[in-house]
Amino acid sequence: MKESINTCVPDDRTNAINANTALVSSLFSVLGSSWIIYAHFASSKAQRRKTLRRLLCYLSLMDLLASSFYSLSPFIISSSSSSPIKSASMCNFQAVVTTFASMSSFLSTSLIGGYLYAAVSPGPHEARWKEALIQAMYKYPGKTFAVTCILVPLLLCLVVIGEGRFGYSSDFGEMWCWISTPPSSTTYDTFLWRMVAGKGVELLCFVLVTCTYVPTVLRMRKMSFDDSSAVTRISFVPGAFIILRLPSFIRTLMDLFTSPDQCSEVLSILQAIGDPSQGTVNGLIYATECFGRRKGFGDNNNDKGKIDMESAHESLLDSVIDSSRDEEAGGSWRGVNKDEEGTESSSGEEGYGGS
Repeated sequence: MKESINTCVPDDRTNAINANTALVSSLFSVLGSSWIIYAHFASSKAQRRKTLRRLLCYLSLMDLLASSFYSLSPFIISSSSSSPIKSASMCNFQAVVTTFASMSSFLSTSLIGGYLYAAVSPGPHEARWKEALIQAMYKYPGKTFAVTCILVPLLLCLVVIGEGRFGYSSDFGEMWCWISTPPSSTTYDTFLWRMVAGKGVELLCFVLVTCTYVPTVLRMRKMSFDDSSAVTRISFVPGAFIILRLPSFIRTLMDLFTSPDQCSEVLSILQAIGDPSQGTVNGLIYATECFGRRKGFGDNNNDKGKIDMESAHESLLDSVIDSSRDEEAGGSWRGVNKDEEGTESSSGEEGYGGS
């Protein structure tokens, strides 16, 4: 293992390409995230109370926050390797916000995956922790998100702030500020701080997303499911998440284990595309049917044929829940029977009925 900092850094021309690429990716992500947030708040109050919609809105807020601050890089970082930082204070601020928002986005994606996994699993035959998971998120989606996706990233960011390790690494050649590499630090030390400031959470979410979305898709394929496009889009989530984040994770590992001449400029460009693009991909996954016609998914109250402008992601999320619920014996779902569900919907509390 190396004892000194890896000096594998793209040249100025590659830095300029990466910066422009990252800016375009960030702006597209801002649009994708903003569209999902707009679709959420443009829907009715009853629709906004649905757990999965709220979780998706929270996820999009974090993606919007991250991509917005990624897009500020041209005002903070120069493409010149000799003088990369334009504003040290803005650099540190960008590092804190993007690190926090990115970790929150990873955990939100995993949380939604866990919720869908619990929702489509056969209730009577599943472990109690799955039942507890879905009930906790069903009753307290905001609190569950706050503890899992706000508190954990916040604590990790406070640790990094306390050690003064947020900043810019000219030795790593990133398109934005993240973890600094002071002269006294070793490659191993920097790698550990990168793991604390996001890469550890990212690796954990790689595992969680794979272990939740893949069984969910397999289960959905066995169900009597009306919307095959929803299955396809759900199938796309884990692959897209991993593919987008993998280049930066590989670069982090390469910086730890390889020599400088093994640096890949292709990976740096892929990182510039992938890291800010989570909002773009989520917008494509959840909002592709916003101008299409809705279908009914097991709820007699559905207005078939209505243009789905209230909530662009409704057909995907509601169809997963409704199809799973229709398979439960006696018409009940997770201890909430249809009469109770109708009462909840009429009283304004959270429910999973269609619009």
